[in-house]
Amino acid sequence: MIYELGQQILNEVWRGQPVYQIQVTALAPQPVQLQADLFANDDVRRIKLNATLDQINQRYGELTLAPASLLKSTKMTNVISPAWKPSGHRQTV
Repeated sequence: MIYELGQQILNEVWRGQPVYQIQVTALAPQPVQLQADLFANDDVRRIKLNATLDQINQRYGELTLAPASLLKSTKMTNVISPAWKPSGHRQTV
């Protein structure tokens, strides 16, 4: 539709002058379902499973249940230590 409108304007108004810039402004955009949402999750079983996994991990500790790819991962905590103290920057060796 935008292409057709552009063609119509060129046919009616343009007289062969150089064109350096074109602007398209949407005055009243309306949502249209043209493409499915990549992250939409309509699988009720998957939603329930993820909620159950989250509840178990909240109760018994992070990564109590985890994907197999994380089994050999480091045991370090998920915390980033601050690089400051109230009296200034931390001194490290």
